Amino acid sequence: MKNILKFCLVGFLCFATLPARATHIVGGEIQVRHTGDFNYDFLLHLYFDLINGTPDAKDQRIRLTIFSKVSKIPMDSVFLDIVFEQEVPYTNPECKADSVRLRTKYIRYLKNFKLSPNRYNNPNGYYVIWERCCRNNVINNIEIPPYTVSTNPVKIEKGVGMTFYTEIPLVAQGQNRTPFINSSPAFAIPKGDYLCVGRPFTMDFSATDADGDELSYSLVAPLAGNSRPFPDSLIIPKPKPALYAEVVWIPPHSTLTPILHDFSFPSHRFNIDKNTGILRVIPSQVGLCVFSVRCEEFRNGIKIGEVRRDFQFKILSCEVNNKPTLTLQTGTQGGQPTFYKEGDILTLTADNACLTAWGKDPENPENLSFKLVPLNFTLRANVFSPASGTTRGINDSLRSGFCWDKCLFSKKDQAGNWIPYDFYLIVGDDGCPANLMDSIRVKVLYLPTQNSEPTLVSDAPVDASGQYDYTLTKQVGQVFEFNVTGNDADNDLLELSMEGIGFNPAELGMQFESKSGKGNVQSKFYWSNGCAGVTQQDNEFILEFTLREQISCERREKKFRVKLLLIDKDVDLTTFLPPNAFSPNGDGYNQTFTMNNLPAENCRFKFERITIFNRWGGKAFESTDRNFKWDGGDFPASVYYYTVDFKGQQYKGTVSLLR
Repeated sequence: MKNILKFCLVGFLCFATLPARATHIVGGEIQVRHTGDFNYDFLLHLYFDLINGTPDAKDQRIRLTIFSKVSKIPMDSVFLDIVFEQEVPYTNPECKADSVRLRTKYIRYLKNFKLSPNRYNNPNGYYVIWERCCRNNVINNIEIPPYTVSTNPVKIEKGVGMTFYTEIPLVAQGQNRTPFINSSPAFAIPKGDYLCVGRPFTMDFSATDADGDELSYSLVAPLAGNSRPFPDSLIIPKPKPALYAEVVWIPPHSTLTPILHDFSFPSHRFNIDKNTGILRVIPSQVGLCVFSVRCEEFRNGIKIGEVRRDFQFKILSCEVNNKPTLTLQTGTQGGQPTFYKEGDILTLTADNACLTAWGKDPENPENLSFKLVPLNFTLRANVFSPASGTTRGINDSLRSGFCWDKCLFSKKDQAGNWIPYDFYLIVGDDGCPANLMDSIRVKVLYLPTQNSEPTLVSDAPVDASGQYDYTLTKQVGQVFEFNVTGNDADNDLLELSMEGIGFNPAELGMQFESKSGKGNVQSKFYWSNGCAGVTQQDNEFILEFTLREQISCERREKKFRVKLLLIDKDVDLTTFLPPNAFSPNGDGYNQTFTMNNLPAENCRFKFERITIFNRWGGKAFESTDRNFKWDGGDFPASVYYYTVDFKGQQYKGTVSLLR
C-alpha cells in the first residue's frame, strides 16, 4: 500500500543550502576489475546529492592513488573519467514523488590501467584510496566540525571529508611472475529508499565476486580522512598513506549502531548478515545517518582484499503501514493443515515436493508478492505460482503454490551427512518507501528418488581375454549376428545406439538399428561381411554399444564393447609353378599357354591380369581372365616374358613358344 509521509521530506538526502562543493557526496566505493594481461579497470562508484549538489560540485575527473600496504609508498596514480550516470532507482517506483524529493544520482568513473607484475608482487598487497570533501553537513550521527572559510566578513562552514578505501592483492607471485588473477567484489547499485521509524527495513548490500572467492560482510567506521572544506587545497588533499581518521560518532551512535533502535529487542538492531550482506534494522528515531559496510574476500581461507562502501540513510516518521504475515503449509494431518516451524529441516521427495505459502495483510486492498532468497544454492527459476496478487483485508489471504526444483537434489558432506538447502521465503507489500516484508527461514532436504541401474547385455560370446566385453571371430563370407538388450526395472526411457571406434560401421555394410523405449529395448547386429573391411590377414573392428537411461534430471549410461575379428581366407602362394613351354602345332597336345594351378584367391590376393612380352618388350598378349589361354597367335617361336599381377603381389617368368 502506498503511504503518505506525515511531513514534507526535504531530501535523501535533504539538506540545508550550502556551497555545492561541501554538501554533495552521499557515498560510494572503489572497485578494481581484472581485464587480462595485468590490465585492470579501476572504477569509482559515487552517489551524488541531486537536491543540494550543483553541477559545479560534480568532479569530471578524479584521481585514485595506490599504496603499498607494507611500505605505505605511493605506487601509482590513476585518473578516472565519468563513463556513466543514472538516477538511483526506488524499490517501489511509485514512491518517487516530487513532494518526497528523494533524488540521488549514481556516477561511475572508470580507467583501464596496467599494474606491472615486476612491481605489484608484494605478498602483503596494496590499497587504493580517494579522498574528497565533503559529506552532507546535516548528518545526525557524526560530529561535523566548523571551519572558518572567510574572515571579512567572518563565515563559518561545517564539513567533514570522506575516504574511499579498497584493498587488492599482488598481481604476480614468485620468480616466474605467475599471474595472481583477481577482481575485487562488486556491489550492486543500492535502492534510493528512505526508512520509517518503527518499521522493519531490509536492504541487500551483497556483492558478487568474478573469481568465486568467499565473501564476508561487516560494519566498519566510515573514514573521514584528511580533506575539509577550506582552504581549497584541502577539498581534495594531496594523497597521504594510511592511517586515515575515522568519523567521530555522536553518542549513543557507534560503528555497530549507526542508526538508533530499541536495544531491548535484538530483532530491532542495526545489523548486517556476514554471509549474505543483507542489512536489517527497525529504526527508533528520525535523522540522517551515515554508515560503512566492509566486504572482505577470502581465497583458500586467506584474506586477499576488501572493499568499503560508505552510504547514508534518511529516517522519517511515516504513516502507519502494517506488515504482512507469511506462513508455509507443509501438508495436512488428521484433516488439519500443518505448517513449517523455523529451525526444522523439511524433507521433500519427488512425490511430495510442493508446499503452499499463505500471505496476509490487514490493509484493504493490498498488493502482495512472494519471492525466495537462496542462501547456499542458486535458484534456477521462479518457484511461486502465482507470484503476486491482491488481498482484501485481514480476513483475506493470498495463496501461492511453491514446488521445489525437481532436479535440485540434496548432497552429502564428506562425513556422509545430508546438507540441507537454506533459504528465505518472503512475502512483501508495495508500501512506501519500500516494501514491508515477512520472512521464514526454511531448511529443506530434497532426497533423490531411488533408481535402479539399467542393464545392458548381449548374446555374443564373452571375451575370454577380458580386454573387451564380447568377441566374435568369422572368416570372410560368414555372417556376424548377435542381439543387444537393455533393461530397466524402473521402466525409465531407454535409448540404445552403436558406434564404431575409429571407423564408420555403415560404410562396411554393418547393420544395427538404434532403438528407444520404456523399460526394455533390443536390437540385432548383422554383418554379411565381404572384402570391404579386409586390409590384412586378421582384421579387428571394435564396436561400442551405449544404453542411455533418460530420467527427468540426468542421463545415465551403460556401455560395452564388442571385438569383431574378420579372418581372410588362407592362400598358399609358395606352390605356384606355372608351365614354361607350349607348342601350338595342331597335334592336340599342349596347344595353349595357360595357368591351371593359379593360387586360390582371397580378399588381399586376387588375379588381376597377365601380360606377355616379346624379347624386345613389345606386348604380345594380355588378359584379365584367370582362365586365360594364349595360342601364340602369329608370333614366331621364341622365349616370351610374362608378368602375373595378383592384388598386392606380382609374379614374373618366361614361357617358350615352340612351333
